[in-house]
Amino acid sequence: MAAQPHPELPGILGPRFVVEAELGRGGMGVVLRAFDRQLGRLVAVKLAHTGERADLLAARLAREGQALGRLDHPGIVRVHDAGEHAGRAFLVCELVEGARGLGELWPELERRERVRLIRDAAQALGAAHAQGVVHRDVKPDNLLLDDRGRLRVADFGAAAIAGAERLTRSGHMVGTPFYMAPEHVMGARDLGPTADVWSLGVVLYEALTDTLPFRAENLGALAGEIARSRPASPRALDPSVPPSLERACLRCLATAPEQRFPDGTALAAALDAWLRGDAPQGQPSLWPWVLAGGLAALTAAAGVVLWPRATPSAPPSTAGPPAEDPPPPEPDEATLRAQGLSAWRDAEGPLARYVLGRELSARWPQATELDPVREALATARLAQEPLASFAGPEQESYACLAPGGALWGTVGGELVRWDLRDGRERGRLSAAPPYRDRVLALPDGGLLVEGRVPRWLDPQGAPRSLPQGTWFSAACLDAAGTHAVLVDAADALEVYDVASRRRLGRLEGPHAKPLGYAVSPDGSRAVAFVADIDDSSPLSELGRGELLIWDLPTRARLVRTPLVHRVRSARFSLDGRHVFAGSTAGVLQAFDAADGALLRDLAPPERDTDLLRERAHAGAVRGLVALPDGRLLSAAGVSPGNPYGHQLRLWNTATGELLWELRPFPEDPLNLSVDPERGLFAVGTRGGRILVYALPE
Repeated sequence: MAAQPHPELPGILGPRFVVEAELGRGGMGVVLRAFDRQLGRLVAVKLAHTGERADLLAARLAREGQALGRLDHPGIVRVHDAGEHAGRAFLVCELVEGARGLGELWPELERRERVRLIRDAAQALGAAHAQGVVHRDVKPDNLLLDDRGRLRVADFGAAAIAGAERLTRSGHMVGTPFYMAPEHVMGARDLGPTADVWSLGVVLYEALTDTLPFRAENLGALAGEIARSRPASPRALDPSVPPSLERACLRCLATAPEQRFPDGTALAAALDAWLRGDAPQGQPSLWPWVLAGGLAALTAAAGVVLWPRATPSAPPSTAGPPAEDPPPPEPDEATLRAQGLSAWRDAEGPLARYVLGRELSARWPQATELDPVREALATARLAQEPLASFAGPEQESYACLAPGGALWGTVGGELVRWDLRDGRERGRLSAAPPYRDRVLALPDGGLLVEGRVPRWLDPQGAPRSLPQGTWFSAACLDAAGTHAVLVDAADALEVYDVASRRRLGRLEGPHAKPLGYAVSPDGSRAVAFVADIDDSSPLSELGRGELLIWDLPTRARLVRTPLVHRVRSARFSLDGRHVFAGSTAGVLQAFDAADGALLRDLAPPERDTDLLRERAHAGAVRGLVALPDGRLLSAAGVSPGNPYGHQLRLWNTATGELLWELRPFPEDPLNLSVDPERGLFAVGTRGGRILVYALPE
């Protein structure tokens, strides 16, 4: 049957098209169903509006054509052609027969089908991200289901394309506010794939709870809600939501882009795991709580609601559109404090009480009703007992406090993740060969596991390929996680780009085996303490070594200084000016990071024995961590029979003064890891335990 022209739209697109119907209108233009005589098929034609913004709209339509022209994926609406008629730009796209937006379809779909469709959308957007295209306007109306049940991502008119000229005018918001990431509503222009991941997180939240995570009476208030990023826990709204889906959803809605899934493909993998039935189950994870605002999710999980949330919407009525219920009034501050205090009292275990107590105290520092919380925090900071202990078999354990409130540890040959707020295990990787070495957290949520079995893991724990021919036994990172310095099989120090896992080259040599090594927080310097190359030296048995400093961008060696101690632990100060070094003999020293000059020894006061007066510790220093306030935390282990025992000490690095100590430390320490934001530090021990303490203040 021949196409029939629409009686009111003849000639609007010229003789090439027979326009049959108007499919919809938006901010950029009108979408028409038409028969394309040139292509011999039915198509959807997007025709730009006229008016004072016509040039900008035409440019955005061209941008959409450019974006779609890069992409060839069955989940993305294809573009066939572009042109202009009577001064109006148009785009000829694939016609998605029977297309309906997900927002219209939610009442008809069960949870599993909703998740499947969001998974398909994430896969399609992942393909776009791989081609340097960011959609920037992901919402249910742009996620179309055709008459065969296939999901298509449409409307790339707001897309950002790598390497393309910017079109956004200053002050003009591109996107739909309810689905915009925090960095988007705050005016950032250079949005990456994680902005689309956020938007998909809002869609997923809506699919799980039938309500939006953020609502407000006006745009300014909405932007504030999104920027604070404190949605109610999906399971608090609907306890039947599976824990693994809640984890995925709240990770998408993390305030910091680097804490979300890195792109659509990674999110799709997490959703696909649940659909296949092999996603971790068990108790709901609370670690996204830290990513998404902390106090709200924890108290919601405890049955207390601190933040206003929308009521799930009812199914549409055939009697006409129902009136939307106004959002519930926001509780006053006194009510919020009372609810928070109740949740703190009900929290299970010292670790949960400490983390929640810090959140409450930080939000209401002057509230007198929270004095019991502050008193408990002060006691915890001076306690000699850990807030939590994670035990494994009698094997070495290494600890890593990661962004987002997670504790990773290598325990009994397995890599385990716990939640810092309740101490519950949230995941376990036991794939051979065993994990028995130090773990470093990467900015994207992945991990670098060093040692006998080096691994580079993505945020889901799946192995990533290492650079060709690379093997490393040790590693260190700069503060931003941009560069890693690895010790390879030949004991050389190599520099890698973390994001691409690309080898940048070796640091200038030659040098002996690195024993202690570090990268400055700003990535400008690398330092290593090595054994003396001259093994024939009469002082070699006393542990003589060298200090080497390199310029990291050029990899050129700047400093080479002999030392009388062999250093196995090294750490930069957070301002990058000093390097702290702990030796196998228990000596702790501060060096100038520019020229390697010795600045001072850190040592306890004269009340200690003569043996300890010139040494910071009675045994080998095995862990160092520099804190933001200029203090230094150190841990040392001693040989069996040593009367002084293992030690953990806190120093004033400006004066060398000993501020606090935990001695004897209960087990032989292997490494230290600190989470300054939550005021916690963790110690991995030779006895197979990971101990978590509150940082003294």
